[in-house]
Amino acid sequence: LPIEAIYASSSLRAIETVALLAGRRRLVPVVVDDLRERELSATTAPDFESALEASWRRPDIPATEGGESNAAARGRGIAAVRRIVMMHRGRHVVISTHGSLLALILNGFDRAFAYDFWHSLTFPDVYELTFNDSALAGVRRLWSDGR
Repeated sequence: LPIEAIYASSSLRAIETVALLAGRRRLVPVVVDDLRERELSATTAPDFESALEASWRRPDIPATEGGESNAAARGRGIAAVRRIVMMHRGRHVVISTHGSLLALILNGFDRAFAYDFWHSLTFPDVYELTFNDSALAGVRRLWSDGR
C-alpha cells in the first residue's frame, strides 16, 4: 500500500515495531503520546485477570487502584486515531499502539470489540481499519499466527 505516514506510541517497543517499515518507506514515525498503553498502577490486584475483565464491564473504574480506567484510555485513543484519520483522509497510514489500547479504541467504535476480543489478540497483531470520515467502516485482521 502507498503508506503516507507512520504513527507510534511513545514506548520503545511500539517505535521498534514499525522501524523497519519506516526505514523501507523512508518515513520517520511520528510519536503520539495518546497512543500509549493504558496505565496501570504500581500495585497489582490479587486476581489481576479478574480485575481486567471487570474493568471491561465497568469501564469507568480502573482495573488497579490508581490506574487509568478503560473509559479514559479509550477516550484519548479514539481522539488520537480520529485526528490522524482526519489529517490523512482517504490515504493509508500505519499506527503502532498496544493491544489493550487497540481493543479499547475498537470498542469505542463498536461495542462488539470487548474483553473477549482483547483476550484473543496475539502479540504482535495487525489489523486494517477502514474509515468513512471519522466513522469506522471496516475492520480486517491481517496477522495470522496459526490460530
